[in-house]
Amino acid sequence: MLFSQKIVNRYNELKQEAGDCILLMQVGAFMKVMNEDARIVSGITGLKLMAAGEIDAPVISGGFPKSGLDAYVGKLVRAGHGVAIAFQNEQKERHIAEIINPSPAPPRNGEGRDSAFLPLPSQGRGPGG
Repeated sequence: MLFSQKIVNRYNELKQEAGDCILLMQVGAFMKVMNEDARIVSGITGLKLMAAGEIDAPVISGGFPKSGLDAYVGKLVRAGHGVAIAFQNEQKERHIAEIINPSPAPPRNGEGRDSAFLPLPSQGRGPGG
């Protein structure tokens, strides 16, 4: 599938907003990724890539069904990448709706624990109260 220049331009605009995050942009029933982001996604997930556009400056792209979004985002985040997701509305306008960043690694050997990771004290009650 060849992309229109309008789609490529919008992807590039949104990529500027996404910064270091991998941008996944909805195009119809598919999520598309382009250029360096496409190479990264392909390396992590095995997504097949294609080249379109000018021979001197091809657009590298890949895509997957929107129904696979959670699986792809999970793989990318577990690999340490932030992901920006641009959904398409009924007017076919696209805006970044969500940014998902990987969580920092949990502390090891009790170092750096905060109250969210401390065990609750026992109240002397067994199972069932």
